[in-house]
Amino acid sequence: MSHETELQIRLRRAKEALAYAVDKESEARRVLRSAEESRRVAKEKYETLFLEEEQAEVGRRKAAYHHCTL
Repeated sequence: MSHETELQIRLRRAKEALAYAVDKESEARRVLRSAEESRRVAKEKYETLFLEEEQAEVGRRKAAYHHCTL
């Protein structure tokens, strides 16, 4: 039968707390990477749609301009 001293108990608990913190940090970093990837994809989609709308607006303005000049 082994008996832990008070210092050994504190040491074990500190080691467990450290392991828990390392796990939470790893999880937070994984979530951050996922969020950054989602943001990147959303930004690319937004920029693509923005350019499409911008080109469509140019076409509409050119058509309106030519219609007014005829």
